[in-house]
Amino acid sequence: MSEASLAQKVELMMERKEIICHIGSAMLLRYGFDHSILDDLVQETYARTLPKLDSIRSVEKVPAYTDKVARSVAREWIRKRKEEISIEDAPEPIDPKTPIDILMVTEEERELVYAAIEFLKPKPREAVRARLNGDTFAEIAKRLKIKETTARSYIHRSTPRLQKLIKEHGRALISMAREEREQRLKRERSAGKKGSRS
Repeated sequence: MSEASLAQKVELMMERKEIICHIGSAMLLRYGFDHSILDDLVQETYARTLPKLDSIRSVEKVPAYTDKVARSVAREWIRKRKEEISIEDAPEPIDPKTPIDILMVTEEERELVYAAIEFLKPKPREAVRARLNGDTFAEIAKRLKIKETTARSYIHRSTPRLQKLIKEHGRALISMAREEREQRLKRERSAGKKGSRS
C-alpha cells in the first residue's frame, strides 16, 4: 500500500472523532463514566484502529471499521464497570437509536434505515442519508444551505419516524422503498416534461 493511501486512511480515521464521542455519549455516560472518558475512548480507538489500517483494502471502509472499534472498546469498559457495581444499581443503557444520533443504528438495521429514508421529505431524507454516511451536522448544513440547528432537527425528528416504519414493515421496507423510488422518478420525469413544454 502506498504512503498516500495510508495517509488517507489515517485522515479518515482521525475525522471520526466527533462520531466516536457520540458513541461514547450513548454507551458510556449512563454507566457512571464522566465526560473525560470520551477523550480516552477516542485515543484508545485510534490506537487499536491504526495497526489494522494496512489490512483494510478499501479506503471507504475505514470510517465504519473505526466506529466498530469504538463500540467494541466502549463495550469492554462497560463490562469492566459492571464488575465494579451491581447490575441492579447500574442505570439502563440508552437506546442506541434515539434520539442522540441516527448513527447509533446497528449494522443489521442499516439496510432497513436506508430503505425507510425513502419515505422522508426531500431535505430530511438528504440530511439523514448524509449523517449515516458520516457527515457532521456542519457539513450537512453547508450542503443543504440550512442552519446547523435545522440539520440537527431534521435528524432528531426523523428518527422516530424511521423507527416506526422499521417496526411496522420490517424487511418488506426494502421492496417498498424500491417502489417508492421508482414512483418518485416517474413523478420527476413527468414534471420535467411538463416544464419543457411550457
